[in-house]
Amino acid sequence: MLLNSMRGQSYRPVDRYFVTAHLPVRISSVDADLSFAQPLRKRLDEMNLGEVQRIKARRGDDGEPKTLEIMCALVSENRRTLERVGFELEKLDAPSGSYICAEGSDQAVEFGQAEGLGLYLDKRQDLETDADRLDVLEACTDALEGMGAYHGTCHMADKTALYFYGDSFNKMRNAITFVLTTDPRCKNAIARRVT
Repeated sequence: MLLNSMRGQSYRPVDRYFVTAHLPVRISSVDADLSFAQPLRKRLDEMNLGEVQRIKARRGDDGEPKTLEIMCALVSENRRTLERVGFELEKLDAPSGSYICAEGSDQAVEFGQAEGLGLYLDKRQDLETDADRLDVLEACTDALEGMGAYHGTCHMADKTALYFYGDSFNKMRNAITFVLTTDPRCKNAIARRVT
């Protein structure tokens, strides 16, 4: 531990403990930074718990996001500190199945409650422009009426995925059924659980 005792200042530890939060969330790095990293960075700073160092969105073989890793340097690696970080991520809609652990440790703290819905739109349908995709996104967001929040989009070879997270996959799916059955741009669309 380094000490800062010059000019009458009190002792201040500068040790940092490295931890990683793993979230099974379908999200791009850009969306992850906006939805998770920036708000967490602010909260850690406010609580003097440490800092977010970097994030990494891992993709599957098909190019679709699969998990998000948030690496942090914290002032402590005790369970209570890890639980606090998990709680802050849970408030940002971290999905069930999320966990955080210290570097080199097999002791993980689990957190997360949100359930995910992936809406997979067939690119062969009338989704010619970004405006078309935005119209579908707006219609789904309106239909959800606060039951779920949009967390990002992924463009793949044959489909575009819109990701929503909320308290209940079933409630979100039921809420957007009208959009899926009436909007021609949603022909062949599939709503699937993603957490």
